[in-house]
Amino acid sequence: MTDTLVVIFLKPFILGTVKTRLAKEIGSKQALAVYQHLVKMTLAEVEKVNKPIDVKLFYSRVSESSLHPPSGFSSEIQTGQDLGIRMYNAMRYGKAHGYEKVIIIGSDCPEMKSDCLENAVEMLDRFDLVLGPASDGGYYLIGAKEAHQDIFQQMPWSTDKVLSETLSRSKAVGLHSFLLPTLSDIDELDDLKAFPELMALIAKY
Repeated sequence: MTDTLVVIFLKPFILGTVKTRLAKEIGSKQALAVYQHLVKMTLAEVEKVNKPIDVKLFYSRVSESSLHPPSGFSSEIQTGQDLGIRMYNAMRYGKAHGYEKVIIIGSDCPEMKSDCLENAVEMLDRFDLVLGPASDGGYYLIGAKEAHQDIFQQMPWSTDKVLSETLSRSKAVGLHSFLLPTLSDIDELDDLKAFPELMALIAKY
């Protein structure tokens, strides 16, 4: 066991349930293929991290994927009625299992590389909160040394106010925050066009 837990929030590979905004533009089968590849890319970067970390996959529901995660990874099921509570509960899970630092990421950010995660681990030695800003106003990574419910509950998720609101709330409760580089998430076709590797998946259908 290390002092850092990296939690990866995932959805099972079920047609019609992943990348729904993207699916409206390119089709459900194509969106699923893109999502599967994004997950593969994310796990590959996590495995490259040159820091002592433990990794746990947190699935949004029980499924064949969650019961049989990729080789080398163990899994849990997310708990809570909305994204904020699910992340808060994941933070609590990490602290309850003895981790000093808990970092949560998703699988929507192909620009996030292993060195970004390494930086997050390092900065949590100096800061209370580490955030990876997304270009859409949200964040692709959040790391903390304590589970602070204030920065997760009743957040305006899926809006461009998430990052600014998180920073405002963290400052209000006395947390010192560090911001990683701003990166792009994949939510819509325009986001996808910047990544030829992902665009090539669409052409297969």
